[in-house]
Amino acid sequence: MAKEIICYHTNRSHVALRPNMISLADGFRALGCAVTECDLDNRADTDACYTRLLSDGNTIAFTVGNNDLGMVLHDENGAPYYPYDAIDTPHVSVMLDVPYNPCVTGFDTPCRHHIATLLDRHVAPILPLAWPKKRMAGIFLPLGGTQALAEEQVFSAARPYDVVVSSVFPKGEAWPRRRWHEEGLPAAACSILDEAADRLELEPKNSWDGVLDVLATRGFSSDAFKRRMLPYLPLMQRYIKQYRRLKAVEFLVRAGITPDVFGDGWEGVPFADGLRLHGPVPYEEMLAIMGKAKVVYQDNAEFANGAHDRVFTAMLNGAVVVSEESTYLAEAFENGKDIVLFDWKTGAGRVAESVPALIADETLRLSFALRAYGKAKAHHTWQNRAARIVEAVELLYGV
Repeated sequence: MAKEIICYHTNRSHVALRPNMISLADGFRALGCAVTECDLDNRADTDACYTRLLSDGNTIAFTVGNNDLGMVLHDENGAPYYPYDAIDTPHVSVMLDVPYNPCVTGFDTPCRHHIATLLDRHVAPILPLAWPKKRMAGIFLPLGGTQALAEEQVFSAARPYDVVVSSVFPKGEAWPRRRWHEEGLPAAACSILDEAADRLELEPKNSWDGVLDVLATRGFSSDAFKRRMLPYLPLMQRYIKQYRRLKAVEFLVRAGITPDVFGDGWEGVPFADGLRLHGPVPYEEMLAIMGKAKVVYQDNAEFANGAHDRVFTAMLNGAVVVSEESTYLAEAFENGKDIVLFDWKTGAGRVAESVPALIADETLRLSFALRAYGKAKAHHTWQNRAARIVEAVELLYGV
């Protein structure tokens, strides 16, 4: 690729934005691409990038940023201006969550040539339903893993943490609530959401698939019904994500395992005295912690057909991953050989059996970690993700 790629990054909004985008920029460079990093926290840097983009866009193959970073400017009166609606340079939005997470922006931003990466394979049909007038391509592309340890340290470093959990729980909440009953929603919508929640508490699916299943049982399979339920998905996502996160960590406590929990909000959960709480830590420190963990344990957020980057980062730093089920992870890795996957029906027993064994048996743990490391190194680094982005842009836009 002869042209240049502009990678936007910032320290605003999310602790992983800048590290992830810098890692992706390095991935493009490893492929031989010319890359300019645009620091959106630096006004001079931002102005220089936009001057080039708007005056000589032919030298830029495409731009890339987490969510909608770099896609919106503001005039002297604070009004938004959308440069990508006026130029033909493609933009790739690296999304951090599903389209119905209200914290995720960028799907609706005006842009002539727009690719949005998706962390779950099943959510692509949402894009034309939610934004029918937007010309936007969705590609399934989980975030890449980040290796913090030097190659020679991955399997020789001390691992003082038996089980590490890296996640947050809403402050001041002890148990998730079905908030749709508090929002004045139509009774029919509440009934559908209740039935979907009942299913999702037992089945490893995302909120979208759970709602679709219930609509299908009622014969409501047309796009009109699906579109009608889209505004309610954030309430379902919030509920089931909290429910599963709490239940997953409870599996550990019930098994007599005391995990080291890094993240905010856990002091209010019913079994907080069974946790070793560390509170929130910086992103870079969390990377180092994963290199000191025997087991990294996680719910899979909303990515029942995809993956969180925690999985690949843990593997690249020599930890064994024990995770909520994902159809994608079950295909990419071998359950019981290089990853342990648990569901919501038999998960307590699976966790109680597998986690203590991995902690106690170093040979077993190393066999898991070595196999997982090889697969993650070959297929789930930021260079792998950069290669897929380059391929997608070239295929769609010929640049």
